Amino acid sequence: MRFLDSLTERQEKLALAAFAAAAYGLYWPLSWLTASLPGHHPELAIDRATPLLPGAVWVYALVWAAGALPLAVPTSRALFRRVVGAYLVVIAVAYSVFLAYPVHMALRPAPPVAESISTWGLAMVYTFDKPSNCLPSLHVAVAMLAGLSVWSADRLVGLAGVAVAFAIAASTMLVKQHYFLDAASGALLAWIAWRLCIRPLGDVRLPPDRRGLLWMTAAQGVFFASMTGLYLSGYVPG
Repeated sequence: MRFLDSLTERQEKLALAAFAAAAYGLYWPLSWLTASLPGHHPELAIDRATPLLPGAVWVYALVWAAGALPLAVPTSRALFRRVVGAYLVVIAVAYSVFLAYPVHMALRPAPPVAESISTWGLAMVYTFDKPSNCLPSLHVAVAMLAGLSVWSADRLVGLAGVAVAFAIAASTMLVKQHYFLDAASGALLAWIAWRLCIRPLGDVRLPPDRRGLLWMTAAQGVFFASMTGLYLSGYVPG
């Protein structure tokens, strides 16, 4: 804590965000480990009834901007520290469950033929994200926690973030990356982390300054443009 106090508020935010991102990055090596473990398949009727919708992959990809939402709005030092703490709680709990109760997505089909940019995007997801580390869904947990966290500082943006998180939750099922219970447990985990780590701070609303949302939107646009460029270049995933 003494080290953080020696930093400017901006430096502290970037340092804490980088630390949380590094913790999240452990997801990929962990997925290689859990993919080799005997898995569970908690599928329900809703999972079997949900169709595969390749176009939902672009909503699924919004998680990068959604997860970074707390960086895009003004927050106090105390609030941002608690936000990062909540992220780390979510990540630690999720990783523990991944190892203790591995869930594999058995309903995911083989990577589709890239007949359109959406099927190409879905093939990219299937290539680089193994059908493991499913329950709880970190995709949903991170997006939902971001929305709830921002709600503490900016009600309107927070509500929008939560709405996007619900859309991302639906997309995880529509692209056959997660079961319903994966998405539901991810949302519940986010709510518990928010309730334990952030809510006790009380009302911390600040004067709204939403210029950071423009940068976040631009970054997401660059990501989509990069994917479009890869698709048009003829790159084949896998």
